[in-house]
Amino acid sequence: IGGLFQPQGLVGAAIVHHSTHMNWPLNEVEVHMEVTRKTADEVALLGAGAATVTGGRGDGVLVHGLWLEGAKWDVRLGTMEELKPAHSPGEMPVVLLRVTRVEGQATENPFGVPLKEAPNSYNCPVYYTQQRGDTLQFSAVLRTRHGGQAWVRAGVAMVLDPYNSMCKDQ
Repeated sequence: IGGLFQPQGLVGAAIVHHSTHMNWPLNEVEVHMEVTRKTADEVALLGAGAATVTGGRGDGVLVHGLWLEGAKWDVRLGTMEELKPAHSPGEMPVVLLRVTRVEGQATENPFGVPLKEAPNSYNCPVYYTQQRGDTLQFSAVLRTRHGGQAWVRAGVAMVLDPYNSMCKDQ
């Protein structure tokens, strides 16, 4: 996903494709991000798509190329953890973007951001570059053992291109 010029377009396309396939109204769907325990290399070795990685369910899009800045991802626990100072961004495992239908009123906006934050989660902003600013692409909900405000104070974010200091518009 980091190599795409408009990464949010992939998320939007997944919403439209799955909604059309399932005959669901667009205003009744949400995207959930599920961080897998697999690296991009492991998924490539499997030689298959989301169905193999997710235990037979083929209802999502697998993406990689997200880097977590200001925290680290514990693959074993499936949660975000504190990062020691002076560490560089760590690559996230493969992420499954799953489109689901909402019965009644939506609990999230279409890009997976809860309208009300859960106690053990963090609405992590995803930026195109480390410069952040106007490069915000979307937000991702990550599991954590600490409240979300601790991560806000720490400035935790994900970036798609951690080694590019130039904004995409320049």
